[in-house]
Amino acid sequence: MLDRKKEDRGNTKNETKAEEETTDRPLKRLKRSLTIDNLWIYILSILKDRNMHAYNIFKEMDKRYGLKPGLVTPYVVLYKLEEDKYIIGYDSGRRRYYKITEKGKNVLRRAKEEIKKAFKRLK
Repeated sequence: MLDRKKEDRGNTKNETKAEEETTDRPLKRLKRSLTIDNLWIYILSILKDRNMHAYNIFKEMDKRYGLKPGLVTPYVVLYKLEEDKYIIGYDSGRRRYYKITEKGKNVLRRAKEEIKKAFKRLK
């Protein structure tokens, strides 16, 4: 009988942990969606203040937002932003600098408006 009680308690702990992991999953998806999946918003916000090269953009992301994405992801985002004309890249010495365009400023403004609307709906 004593063994059965230990067994039950063990299952309860495992079930509780599984429930916590399940309830954390939506939060993890939300966090990813608000950060890595939309890294472009953070990059444009940084470039809105001044032109920078990639390494300084990544340092600024960590400093301002506490974001430390992998090495490749931000470069892919920069490439796509440049390809879609939201930023312009230019070479200066051995570094490539990036500058936000008017198109980039407009999409950043609209993105911030959408985020504000979403938060208002949640109130």
